Amino acid sequence: MAALTRHSTSAAPNYCRDLNWLIRGWSCLTLVLVSAGAVTVGERAGLSIPDWPLAYGRLVPPFVGGIRFEYTHRVIATLVGLLSIVIAVWLQRSERRRWVRWLGWCAVLGVLLQGVLGGLTVLLRQPDWLTALHATVAQLFFELTVALAVFTSRGWLSYIAMGDVQGLGELYGWSVATTIAIFAQILLGAAYRHDALSILPHMWGAVVVTLLAIVAAAKALNLAGERPQLRAPALLLLLVLAGQAVLGIWSYKEILATQMAAQPPLRRIELTTLHVVGGSLLAAVALWLTLRSWQASAQSLSAAIAEAQQA
Repeated sequence: MAALTRHSTSAAPNYCRDLNWLIRGWSCLTLVLVSAGAVTVGERAGLSIPDWPLAYGRLVPPFVGGIRFEYTHRVIATLVGLLSIVIAVWLQRSERRRWVRWLGWCAVLGVLLQGVLGGLTVLLRQPDWLTALHATVAQLFFELTVALAVFTSRGWLSYIAMGDVQGLGELYGWSVATTIAIFAQILLGAAYRHDALSILPHMWGAVVVTLLAIVAAAKALNLAGERPQLRAPALLLLLVLAGQAVLGIWSYKEILATQMAAQPPLRRIELTTLHVVGGSLLAAVALWLTLRSWQASAQSLSAAIAEAQQA
């Protein structure tokens, strides 16, 4: 029977509460940025400011019409970029794991790339492929912030599993497949929102994601008695999945009902924005489950090797 021991903070000397909470806040702000981008698309305000990096040749443009949505999006993006630099420097100075420090600098490169893509989207007048790429990089960046929040958490640094549990490798495989499928589904949704694809690929993707997520969550809950750290992400995955399904159906019905409107009504913008945010959250929770299952599987394998060497 495998045992799972939670050690005190002193047993995880690399844990820094202030840094971890800053990264969590940074991740939440990134989700707000994704939401602001979805609102900008919903309001059709992406080209309300025709120049970049300035806005009508000024740092602060007049807040009229769609300008307020696009400019707010830019301000939040700037804050996320500044926080990325602060966190990367903090990790460089305090983090012992080189690969975590490397991820911090990857975040800086990612936010710079995203800024350039956003600027090109404006300067090139929003070609479909570029707006879809901009949305894709935004999701990848958000997933990176979530991963860093997990890697620097006390829970990640202080759990040590002893012994082997059958099925952890299988769970890891299902979790990876679920995470990849959700990300692909987000891309299909972005392509639909930017008129690059019809809704059908996104609908079929929703079926695949639902089946994979249910299987992954069920397997995680089956193993949660031996690995309690799997329970929270598994339950949250099912909860967010259910909410996302409701939002998807509701928002599509609203799109059909208002497709002839000259300007998208507020309710449609709210529903589609919530659906975009829900997709980001679903991907984040699936990634959390993937990382936790990978950790549990790696720890069990190391414990089994150690036991075999001692035998």
